[in-house]
Amino acid sequence: MDNIIEQLYLGTLNPQSLADAQDSRTAELATRIEELEQQLTSRLQGEEKQLFLRLCDLWSEQSGNDRISTFTTGFRLGARFSLDAFGLDENQMK
Repeated sequence: MDNIIEQLYLGTLNPQSLADAQDSRTAELATRIEELEQQLTSRLQGEEKQLFLRLCDLWSEQSGNDRISTFTTGFRLGARFSLDAFGLDENQMK
């Protein structure tokens, strides 16, 4: 079996998909958001429709950035826990 870093690199370990699969509330909200987006898109015309779709794109991009930031922060926190478990200080690693 590959170690956890190799699994993460190869994509066989995807923490986000594990979290999403376990959170039915998140899945429910995503479905409701998609349904509302489709309803609004079908009702809007011209410039209003383009503005709405641009808003959706930007919101999605921001959400993705937030997820990356949260993942990175969690990974760093986990690394700090590991250092502490071995009695090391962050400054000793520099």
